[in-house]
Amino acid sequence: MPDDFINKYVRPLHPGLHMRRPGKRDRLIMAIVLLLVMYYVLEARQKTIFDGMARTFDAKFDVVRKGATFRDNSCTSNQGDVPIFRTEAELMVNRPRHFHRMMDFDYALEEEVFDRALGGVVELHDAYVLSPHQIAFNCDTIYIPRGCKAGAISNDQILSQITPLMSREGKRDTIGESRTALQVQELDTAVIIAQFWGGAYYHALIEDFPRLAFVLGILQSNPQATILSYPQSLMRPTSRIQIWNKLLGLGDDRKWVPFEENTVYSVKKLFIPTATRCGRGQPKALRLIRDRIFDKVPSVLGKTLEQFWAKYPQIRDAEKMLIVVQKRSSRSLLNHDKLVEALASEFADRCTVVEFLGSESMEEAIVMHHQAKVIVGPHGAGLSNSLFARVDAALVEIHPKVGNFNGTGVNRCHQWTAKSLGLETRMLVQSSGQEFGCSFFVDVQSVVGTVHELLDGLL
Repeated sequence: MPDDFINKYVRPLHPGLHMRRPGKRDRLIMAIVLLLVMYYVLEARQKTIFDGMARTFDAKFDVVRKGATFRDNSCTSNQGDVPIFRTEAELMVNRPRHFHRMMDFDYALEEEVFDRALGGVVELHDAYVLSPHQIAFNCDTIYIPRGCKAGAISNDQILSQITPLMSREGKRDTIGESRTALQVQELDTAVIIAQFWGGAYYHALIEDFPRLAFVLGILQSNPQATILSYPQSLMRPTSRIQIWNKLLGLGDDRKWVPFEENTVYSVKKLFIPTATRCGRGQPKALRLIRDRIFDKVPSVLGKTLEQFWAKYPQIRDAEKMLIVVQKRSSRSLLNHDKLVEALASEFADRCTVVEFLGSESMEEAIVMHHQAKVIVGPHGAGLSNSLFARVDAALVEIHPKVGNFNGTGVNRCHQWTAKSLGLETRMLVQSSGQEFGCSFFVDVQSVVGTVHELLDGLL
């Protein structure tokens, strides 16, 4: 070992070496120490290089029963089974560096008290994410969020989704037998809120959208971060993106990327908020999003609000309360008109009854439910608009005899949402509606009586 190297880098760490010239034993010890330091430095550097190379997605994977043995250029240093994590608790124990805990967002389901969702944000670097189950993975972790249908996909099915033989020439990339040609889209920093069935209005508005509450701070500190979302309900028409950005304070230029099922997303830094359990919105997230939107409606949607007040000045002047009666094209009430007439007649002295047809713009839907005192409607996606209602509002849900929960049972997803938001809520299950999805009759007087009860209790 050269004397100048010893004098410059080693002796200052060992004062005793200044007293004499190091002997063979000293030199051997120093050489061993130096080699150990160099080994650990190179090992850490090698892992960083391999992790960074994962973004090339120029990979081939071997499939094993319990995990995936990666044998591509990016994961050569991580041979062995890559574990699959399905719950936040598993991830927190086994990959604590990936899970940012947020205890305030914990919640348990009423029907399944042991299914406790742990609040937090999963952070994966150099990761890929696939639909429709939003499987996220990198070289050492495979994570599938617990949304709808999460339990319906086996480990082997997960592996068949994420172990593609990718064409090095880029001719045709396939994943699984049912997959067609895939596109690969690269993103720098992204937050994913898309969940299974996220293209449907209820699932988009109550399960996907409130997950932004977990990551508002992350988004505000990362102006270039994109939001991955199913486009059908939250992003179309594109004017809705500007509405959400302004209502949530995300910045006018925040980019939303449509989450498409024929695309693999390669993300340098991926944030995954705790997934919403199927049909059970996250209570704290729902309230945070509702409060932020409610406060911003007058300033962001002021023009739409003024147009509504111009049409119903008695609502603006607080002379009357608003009852919104929703009308559906499917699962509709066969005597809807009679219900509207009965409510308008019964509460003529203190309420204005307005029909919500579902064809209104997003701005009009938000404003109408923002102003409502009571929302009445048949079970269906339109009741998701209770997210925009004031905290002292009430919901009356009219449910057909046959539902779609665990077969033919009553689906209480909107009741859960209303309770989570602090609304007074009632469900009226009818004797009509023998098949889920069909139109049915409602007992008009039972609805009138329930609205009476709610208004008397709210005043």
